[in-house]
Amino acid sequence: TYTHNHIKKVNNMNTLQFANNNKIDEKQIIEVELFDSFISYLDASPKTIDTYKKSIRQLFNYFSFNSIKKPKREDILLYKEKLKIRGCKPTTIQNYITACKIFFKWTSQEGYYPNIAEHIKGSKLDREHKKDYLTSSQVKDILESIEKDNIKGLRDYAIILLMVTGGLRTIEIIRANNLKVPYLLTEGQSLTIPTNLYNIFDYYTIKKGDNLYDIAKLKDTTVDILAGINGLNKNDYIYEGATLLVPKKDTALYITKVGDTIDKVADFFKTVSTDVLYSNNNIYLLPGQLIVYKK
Repeated sequence: TYTHNHIKKVNNMNTLQFANNNKIDEKQIIEVELFDSFISYLDASPKTIDTYKKSIRQLFNYFSFNSIKKPKREDILLYKEKLKIRGCKPTTIQNYITACKIFFKWTSQEGYYPNIAEHIKGSKLDREHKKDYLTSSQVKDILESIEKDNIKGLRDYAIILLMVTGGLRTIEIIRANNLKVPYLLTEGQSLTIPTNLYNIFDYYTIKKGDNLYDIAKLKDTTVDILAGINGLNKNDYIYEGATLLVPKKDTALYITKVGDTIDKVADFFKTVSTDVLYSNNNIYLLPGQLIVYKK
């Protein structure tokens, strides 16, 4: 017989019926309290618990949407197929099914519900190197997650920001500059950028009477871009004899702003988006990224 205390109804969600390991007791039902009890049971980091919450909530939503009150093994298998149909990545499906299996293992151990997810396999994962680009929101999340109140955090932030804006992999920066573990960067340190940027720029020596506006017009670019690639403000004073980077004659440049899209950048270059994508390693459209277009 069932020995655990009854769990009362607390809201209007569809209910999940449960029982001991031997038999489902039709008289006993459960709602969000089973979800809450499982989350309280977990002994893990806050981030891991949030992941389980998201995964189990997906499962409960599936049960609720399909009016499933007494889930069976077939329902879990169909749930996995529905995730595939929705276009979820294999890693996402794997995480959801793993959480589902742990959840029902727990319900079985506690005498709430049989372990109907036992031996159900997750999604087959591709073990090859993943070449998918990060989205701009993913890059933003990564940068915001870095703690910048210590040397290691500042190092990580600098390397990742450089990698993102320059379309580089971290290892390329490390190898090009012979950085040693723990790859510390210091203020004022010069870094070699191992990309095709050397095929993009020419050098211009500032003459007496020059200003950024005149040089930008001479080099067929904008003063904002000229200032940006040289680390200047557009109204900064420039000194005779100093050297500036300027775009080559066959190259147009653009520095991204908030709200930019590939189509907007392509319109700026008076071309199509595929040409812009072809001319750049990675485009994240984060503010301040240099976009190149070979005319």
